[in-house]
Amino acid sequence: MLKSNLTYAAIISASLLTSAQSFSGIPTYTQDFESMGLVSAAGNTDIQNDGWITGGATYDGVPITDEDGVTEIKGTYDFYYNDAPTSNSDAGNWTQIKNDDLDNNGNTTKYLNTFSDYGNTDRHDNPPSSVNTLIFKEYTIDASDIGKTATFTFDVKRPAVDNNGFGDQSPAAGVGCTYTCLAGAFFKTIDPSNNYAQTNYIPLSTIDASQSEWETRSITIDLTSELLVGQFLQFGFENFATDYNNTGVFYDNLSLTLADAEGPGPEPEATNVPIPTIALLGFGALLAWSGMSSIRKRLS
Repeated sequence: MLKSNLTYAAIISASLLTSAQSFSGIPTYTQDFESMGLVSAAGNTDIQNDGWITGGATYDGVPITDEDGVTEIKGTYDFYYNDAPTSNSDAGNWTQIKNDDLDNNGNTTKYLNTFSDYGNTDRHDNPPSSVNTLIFKEYTIDASDIGKTATFTFDVKRPAVDNNGFGDQSPAAGVGCTYTCLAGAFFKTIDPSNNYAQTNYIPLSTIDASQSEWETRSITIDLTSELLVGQFLQFGFENFATDYNNTGVFYDNLSLTLADAEGPGPEPEATNVPIPTIALLGFGALLAWSGMSSIRKRLS
């Protein structure tokens, strides 16, 4: 359960209205990043050209989870900022294409490196202020998508352990956190006809991903309600950090597929979820990883 009086969903979605991609039916999508250029000081537009969007939000406090598993923001919303579309630069954003890690067979591979907006020094330098950063793709749900189940599948790994005798010094999410460092994938639906209310939010934590082996995980959302027609479907990755705490996670071999749903689901109801990332680790049930398995990372 998440409690807050903030309206994060409306703010983030309104700023991204012009970024929504409209199709006659949500397309399937795959990406292994092998054709993209690596991160550089100058950056490039490969991630941008693939339709990815970045966004960020700041708060003057951190999420607190009580003994009953209820997570509440102990602070107020500051502002949302958006750098859409994203770039691939050492100097900006919180996403990079890199190849400094290997696949499970020991071969060089390109992947998406994600982390907090550590350039936002106003927030990171003033704990317990917090930064929520996102990278995602967005499509408009068509009538032909109703009755389908969308599945977002990806390979995931955290940066390798870097032990110099003083414990792990890697930037991996969850390592050495003194405040809050959350990371994960998500599905969202946003209703532009209802003040950009968030009607679905399905998170999947990746902060427990292996630091030595790639594993495959997936997340699904049922598009069974006709009320979803015209709403935005967002899927991607996010993190939440305070005081420069670690949020590094690698992702590769992404895919979005749609298939006929098994049966009708509940009608979506608008909800205000100010910091979606909080739910990634706030609830132990999400860490059960039902239906997910670790497999060898697919070669390109």
